[in-house]
Amino acid sequence: MMDYDVNTLLDVCYHSGIDLSLGEFDEFRNINSYFNWLFDLGNFNYDDFEPLWLTEYRSDFFYRKFAKYPVIKKKVLEYLKNSSNTLLEKIVLKIC
Repeated sequence: MMDYDVNTLLDVCYHSGIDLSLGEFDEFRNINSYFNWLFDLGNFNYDDFEPLWLTEYRSDFFYRKFAKYPVIKKKVLEYLKNSSNTLLEKIVLKIC
């Protein structure tokens, strides 16, 4: 499955409130760190987190989900201390 297809699958799942911890999604979790994070926000090793991943999705459905994980906000704020990114700054306001 192409990355585009996995992104589309994630979009549908996030919008529909589908539980991504289900075994049916196991094959997608370890495609790369980005997908590992999106398929398992709660158990992801945030040492591997890239704050710019948040800019891949511009949907309140995703932002509401991300807001449930304070570590995401913490990592983004740490990133923004040393780097400027207008889009990421707007996103962090939505997940606060």
